[in-house]
Amino acid sequence: FPVTISYEAGKGNTGIRTVSIGQYAGGSNTANYAVGIGYGAGAGNAGENTISIGYEAGVSNQKSNGIFLGYRAGYAVGFGGYTGTDNVFAISNDSIPTFADSTAAAAAITTGNGYPTGSTYIYCDLSTGTIGFVRL
Repeated sequence: FPVTISYEAGKGNTGIRTVSIGQYAGGSNTANYAVGIGYGAGAGNAGENTISIGYEAGVSNQKSNGIFLGYRAGYAVGFGGYTGTDNVFAISNDSIPTFADSTAAAAAITTGNGYPTGSTYIYCDLSTGTIGFVRL
């Protein structure tokens, strides 16, 4: 049974046990056990067991067991010659701030700059090409 909330959420969905929340979320989804939350999230998805949260996250995804977070994260995974495997976890680049290095990140991500305590903040570290974090 599909659960749909919002204008045209889940329209054309043929998957079972799906959740579509947000305008056009989950539209034309053909996969089972798919969740789309946000404008167009999970629309056109064919991958089983996926979670797409954010504006057009997971749109036209073709791979199963995917988690897509943020603006257009995982957009069209499986199209355009992508031959990777299932089990994709993607966070939109727009959702992760970039800093020159860990020192710059630690100086910027502070309570004085408005970051609440009790959370871990991730960032892209340009000096190492990795994902770092600051815990407050």
